[in-house]
Amino acid sequence: MRAEDILLKKIEIQGSYNDHRLRIPVLRIHDQKGELQASAEWDKSSGHLNASILSGLDMAPLLHAQGKGTGPLSKLSFPDPPRLSLDVKGNTLADPRGITATGEFFAPKIEFGNARFKEAEIHFSWRDRVFYARDIRVMAPRGELTAMLWAGPGDLRLKAHTSIPPNYLADLFDPNTKAFLQNMEFEDLPDISASLRASRLEFPSISGNAHLKLGRTANRGAWIDS
Repeated sequence: MRAEDILLKKIEIQGSYNDHRLRIPVLRIHDQKGELQASAEWDKSSGHLNASILSGLDMAPLLHAQGKGTGPLSKLSFPDPPRLSLDVKGNTLADPRGITATGEFFAPKIEFGNARFKEAEIHFSWRDRVFYARDIRVMAPRGELTAMLWAGPGDLRLKAHTSIPPNYLADLFDPNTKAFLQNMEFEDLPDISASLRASRLEFPSISGNAHLKLGRTANRGAWIDS
């Protein structure tokens, strides 16, 4: 089965629906790299929902489809299948606050354009219309990023610390910033931290503070010691 660039080799579903209760004990989906396993139970009368997902599918084609083949997501790929686990519980008759979800994501390798990352890990939850991601960790050949993200209605918060040289992340930025970063050299790892808050994803609404410390660093061959 193929949908755009998403190729599925096999789908298996086992389930039943009796007395307003849907049971799906087995759902398996296979792609070229891995497998997704899921199970769910939903009671239409009470609204009770309980579902779990364990995925080793290649997520890159799905993310590319979301970005319609352009933008930052089009540069993302996973040489080895990432692992996603997700548990969903709640009541579908209530408002969105009635649904909670917790999960973990781990990718042994990530490629973003020319950047290669050794691994990435995130623990996350959704509760009372708030998405919370903790223990965000991304390892690069030099340095690492750690972060915490909170995203609720009208309240976005990010705390992050990184020692990854910014020129290694040049593909994440616009052409002018990318050109500037590609002219930089970092003999010593930088020390960068930031704490930001915003009411919406627009630059004028962001406030916060940050700290930048550089060691032996150069731009266009002009070196500073610190």
